[in-house]
Amino acid sequence: MNRKTILIIVGVLAVVCLCIAGVGIIALNRAGKVISESASTDPVKIAQTASQIADYTLPQGYKEAFAMSFLNITMAGFTNESQGMTIFLFQMPAEAGLSSEQMREQMQQAIEAQTGKRYNLEYVGSQNVTIRGQATELLTYEGTTDQGEAVRQMMGLFDGKNGTAWLMIIGKPNAWDQAGVDAFIRSLR
Repeated sequence: MNRKTILIIVGVLAVVCLCIAGVGIIALNRAGKVISESASTDPVKIAQTASQIADYTLPQGYKEAFAMSFLNITMAGFTNESQGMTIFLFQMPAEAGLSSEQMREQMQQAIEAQTGKRYNLEYVGSQNVTIRGQATELLTYEGTTDQGEAVRQMMGLFDGKNGTAWLMIIGKPNAWDQAGVDAFIRSLR
């Protein structure tokens, strides 16, 4: 091949790469827009989204904080800002076929994306509770965030309205609202 042919081929490849990159940027931008539009901080929409997972009654001091429903993945969060507590309900589609560990990792990634914090946690114990008439083991972890804040996390799987659901509660160990946690768990139906 002569130099002119090589330059033409390189030029065509460069144009093709730029086109592919442009399409990729447009696709990512649209995907980001769809995801952001699927998120809500409207208490009515949050309650509607959460009720797809389970019916519940919020304990005193808690309020609907955010919800997201995208590609059959549903998540809702409730906060008690004075206690520094957040309760999450999360449900993946049954056909996703994820193990409990994979679901925990997905939930952890979603929470880290939502809060902007990474958690360094160690298992400290478990307790058995009943959620929606089913025996459920809640695992408790404690540790710190990547900013050095002490944190406790409690989590467990249960049968939601549309498949396996995940309950996760995060708060500060020195301000842990066990009464609120217990009331929320008892209210899940």
